[in-house]
Amino acid sequence: MRPYVVVAPGYTEKSWGVRTLHLLCHVLNEMGVPAYMHLLRRSVTNPDWRTPLATRRHVKGGIVVYGELEANPLRARRVVRWLLNRPGYISGKVFPPRPDDYVVAFSPMMDDTKPILNLQTSNEGLFHPLNLPEKQGELFYVGKGSPLARTPDVERGRAEITRAWPATHPELADLLRRSKTLFSYDTLSGVNYEATLCGTLCIIIPNGPYTRADIAKGELGLNGIAWGTEPEEVARAIRTLPDAYPQYLSVIARQHEGVRAFVEATQGRW
Repeated sequence: MRPYVVVAPGYTEKSWGVRTLHLLCHVLNEMGVPAYMHLLRRSVTNPDWRTPLATRRHVKGGIVVYGELEANPLRARRVVRWLLNRPGYISGKVFPPRPDDYVVAFSPMMDDTKPILNLQTSNEGLFHPLNLPEKQGELFYVGKGSPLARTPDVERGRAEITRAWPATHPELADLLRRSKTLFSYDTLSGVNYEATLCGTLCIIIPNGPYTRADIAKGELGLNGIAWGTEPEEVARAIRTLPDAYPQYLSVIARQHEGVRAFVEATQGRW
C-alpha cells in the first residue's frame, strides 16, 4: 500500500482547514493506513494525534494530499486535491488540477460534482449541549466574511470572537455554551457549527459566495442555523437547534466509511 503524505501548515486550533488536514493523517493511521505529514511553515503537530513527519522516501513513493490552497511544492507524481473550500475563496489563487490529479471535495457545499471526503474536525468532547449553564449574552464573528457586510446593528452590545479570543478551544467551548446567540458574517465556518453543538443559535449574515442552498447541502445541514434575521427563518433555526448535536454524532459515526472509500479509490488509481 502506498503511504499518504498530507501537506499542511503546522497544527493550530485556530484554523478549521489546518485541523482537518492533520485529522485526515491521524484517522488514516488509526485505520491502519500509513500516513505522514509534510509541514509548511511552523513545524507543529498535535501531540495527541498520530501524525508522524514524512521523509523524501514517503513523498517519492506515496500519494500526496493537498488542500485547495497549495500548488504542488513537493513536485509529487501522485496528487490528491482535497477541496476544503472553493478554490480561490480564501487566497484568491486557483491551482487547476493536472489531468492525473484526483480531486475530492470536503462536502457538496464546495463541489457536488466530485467524490466526497467529509471528515468532521475533532470535537474533543468540548462542544456539546449537555449540562448547559444558564445562557446569557450574544456574540458575533467576522472570520472570512466580507467587511462590507458589517453593520453596527449586528455588533452593538455583542462580544466579538476573533482568532485571538478566546485563546483556546476549551475557552471557546465554554463561551459558546454560556451564550444565547452567535451572529456570523462567515457563511461557512467551523465556529458556526460549534455554536449549534453547544445549543447556541447561529444567525448568518448573508454575504460571500455561499448561499443558503449551498449550506443546506452540507452534512450538518441548517439545524440551529438561520440564514438572515427574518423572523420565520430564525424561528425555524430555533426549532431545529436540538437536532444539531444528534446530526453531528450521526455524521461522525459514518465518516470512516468515506475515508475507506477514499483509500480504495486512490490506491486503485495508483
